[in-house]
Amino acid sequence: NRQRTGDAFDNVNRHVARLPRNISLEDAKNYSYTDAGGFTRQNFWNPGSNGGSNPYWTKNNVPAINERNRIMGFASLNYKILPELSLTLRSGLDKYVDDVELKWANNTYTIAEKGNYRVEQRDVMELNNDFLFSYDKKINEDFNISANFGGNIQQNKIISSFTDNGGLTIENFFTTGNAAAGTFDRSLLEREKQSLYATTDIGYKNLATLTLTGRNDWSSTLPKGSNSYFFSSAGITTIVSDIFTMPSFINFAKIRASIAQTGNDADPYNLTQTYTSSVGGNGVIINRDSRLPISNLKPEITTSQEAGIDLRLFDSRINVEFTWFNSNSKNQLLPVTLPAASGWSSEFINAGNVKNSGIELTVGGKIIKQS
Repeated sequence: NRQRTGDAFDNVNRHVARLPRNISLEDAKNYSYTDAGGFTRQNFWNPGSNGGSNPYWTKNNVPAINERNRIMGFASLNYKILPELSLTLRSGLDKYVDDVELKWANNTYTIAEKGNYRVEQRDVMELNNDFLFSYDKKINEDFNISANFGGNIQQNKIISSFTDNGGLTIENFFTTGNAAAGTFDRSLLEREKQSLYATTDIGYKNLATLTLTGRNDWSSTLPKGSNSYFFSSAGITTIVSDIFTMPSFINFAKIRASIAQTGNDADPYNLTQTYTSSVGGNGVIINRDSRLPISNLKPEITTSQEAGIDLRLFDSRINVEFTWFNSNSKNQLLPVTLPAASGWSSEFINAGNVKNSGIELTVGGKIIKQS
């Protein structure tokens, strides 16, 4: 029985906080009685008030039963093609179904004075299939290289549905057939992302490492013909204390710098007009959703730069880490409210250039060192 949180009217803690000072929790335990008609009623000090309820009535007469059934699976196959080259095939599945049953007994003030019954189900699935070529070779005494090339197909599917009675015809008879004004909804969300990527690490005498990456994604949530976007990164790390003679108080010094891009697609169904069906009139009513579609949607790209130095000083008793960073996010998907005369309530646009920059300094150490 999962309890509600926040400002929900069926949150037990909300009613505990609103409990009048002159009423103890011990007295509130007598939360129900039977009226002259034989019906169970809430024993409450202020019937009909906005958002008020006996916390024990909410705890015992407004249950929320949540059950999750989940299955996770993973399989992999590794094949060594050459001593320095291998191929890995992987597949992973994560699927779960949430079944939720909500009951509000008759006389639950404000939110369900005539009672209510609601069932919800959420079926969530993510499937990943990928391949990866790995190459690792020491070229000579000075250089070594480690490289990867791979691809991934990620598929997501979410089916959500609910049935809400809109009140109970027969008191405290909790079935979907006992509906005063029943409503039903079912929604489907599907997306697929295909990716190819490569990474390379080139090392020199364990003194310096150059890292290069590149990735291209194709997303089903972006327009055809422009659903492909590429992003990459480059970084270098050098242990300068092993290259140059340092002052005696510097035991270790490393410098690092990088520039990187990341890309994000959008949620599904923003490209074309969507519709919602509902029961009404002599059959089904098709309603146009009020959000204006965006046919030229672009992926969000974030570009970041970072540089820093790591030091160990005075026989490694003091550690210093200094980092400078800067990032820019472009083509963010932002909601914009439209005037009512346009016939639409809102639209999404690609806009904004969000910049974050700053410095970080971390200092730590061992002032007293035991021998």
